[in-house]
Amino acid sequence: MASLSDYWRLGKPKVTLAIFLLFFLAVLASGAGGSWLSNIDRLWKLVLSSTIVVTSVAGSNSLNNRLDFDVDKLMGRTRDRGIPSGRISTKAAQCFGLTLIFLSLVLALASNYYFPLLLVVGLSSYLMVYTFTLKRHSILSVLGTCPAVASPVWIGWIFGRGYLDWAGFLTGVLVMVWGPLHLWSLATVFHEDYRRAGIPMLPAIVGVARSCRYLVALAVILSTASLSLYFLGYYGATYFEGMILLNSLLLAVAVVTVVRPSGRWNWIMYKISAPYMILALLFAAADRVIG
Repeated sequence: MASLSDYWRLGKPKVTLAIFLLFFLAVLASGAGGSWLSNIDRLWKLVLSSTIVVTSVAGSNSLNNRLDFDVDKLMGRTRDRGIPSGRISTKAAQCFGLTLIFLSLVLALASNYYFPLLLVVGLSSYLMVYTFTLKRHSILSVLGTCPAVASPVWIGWIFGRGYLDWAGFLTGVLVMVWGPLHLWSLATVFHEDYRRAGIPMLPAIVGVARSCRYLVALAVILSTASLSLYFLGYYGATYFEGMILLNSLLLAVAVVTVVRPSGRWNWIMYKISAPYMILALLFAAADRVIG
């Protein structure tokens, strides 16, 4: 019988927390400041919005585990998850995921007109486009996750500012650029798992060495895009200085994975790419608060 901790892990809590932080930091980076803290109505809406984000992400992660349980059995990284290990049945996981998503949609419909639309965009891109359609058939499957990782930023920005301006839209686009870099960095570490499971992830198809060269190109694009938000006048010196340090580290490690290829450096690249957008939005939020 499944325990509460099994259901907790079914929702991928680390991923859920990361997406929540993207949402919350986007609220601050939008320039909302702390005005919502002194307004009970705004504070309540923030709690409601946070609940919607967390339940929708945890629900979609649970359904992702349900849809992928057969390939998860074949991968060393995932074979101990609740469903492939037999601790949670596919039916229970499906009911759990659908219940969370239904709850998030009901709350979204009761909250604000833009919430249901962006929620559907995020859920459909992650579950329908990526998990159900592209993941097992396309080497570019990770591109299907782009709207899913950007939508929490857009939701947070609209909540904080009241509308989505160019600064908020392009910040979400920056997350879209980051998504493939992070997922392909993960795949360079676990490329044998993906090959064994028959998932056409980039490193499993073109090889790790060639994938690392692509990651260098993506790191350059991501670094350029992140700094462009400063040069466009959307963020200030605190953001710029933080991103210079972060991008320097990212680019240096990306280059090392090509010059001195090893599993260790691929792992370091993956670990550096993981918190990149959270740190970027943290710098953006700090810039708004300090500025």
